[in-house]
Amino acid sequence: MDNPNNGTDDKRWFDSQIGDSLRQFDEAHKPFTPNRFEFEALVGAHKQTIRRKQWKDLLLLWLIGCFLFGGMMWLLERDMVWFVVLQAIIACTAIGCVAVMFGKKKVSRRWNR
Repeated sequence: MDNPNNGTDDKRWFDSQIGDSLRQFDEAHKPFTPNRFEFEALVGAHKQTIRRKQWKDLLLLWLIGCFLFGGMMWLLERDMVWFVVLQAIIACTAIGCVAVMFGKKKVSRRWNR
């Protein structure tokens, strides 16, 4: 059976032999933790920056969408054939992109050099 005092003896030995050096090491290498208010200010500034960027991106998306829609409506009004051709090209391109992105990948069984 183990001696129940064995754990306390080990603790005393550790504190007497290594404890002071370990405490000095901990004090010397203590990480800097800024104030809570500094963290809150940093997070608030980051959120505001992200929010502005997202609004700019949304505005750009709507602007591009309006130009594309207006161009397609202008082409539909001018020439129906070119409108249909352009729509077919766009549909084929979209299908091709989806097929390339999500299609099966061929696995080569040969060694590559």
